[in-house]
Amino acid sequence: MYVLDLGRVEDLAELKVDGKSIAILAWPPYRCRLPQLAQGEHELEIIVANAPANRNRAAHLPAGLLGPVRLLREL
Repeated sequence: MYVLDLGRVEDLAELKVDGKSIAILAWPPYRCRLPQLAQGEHELEIIVANAPANRNRAAHLPAGLLGPVRLLREL
């Protein structure tokens, strides 16, 4: 089994595997267990969005997928 660790995210991330949503991560830790997958190629999609409040605060705030992104093997 594997865990995807997105590191730092500002503010929220949705994870999709092969087009299917598997998690919405709204606060730290931004980690998700990946489903058991058959051998072969798969598509991982990470959609990152900011909360509306971020647009209304002072400029130059961190935003997006800041990482580091790591794929960890669960023991």
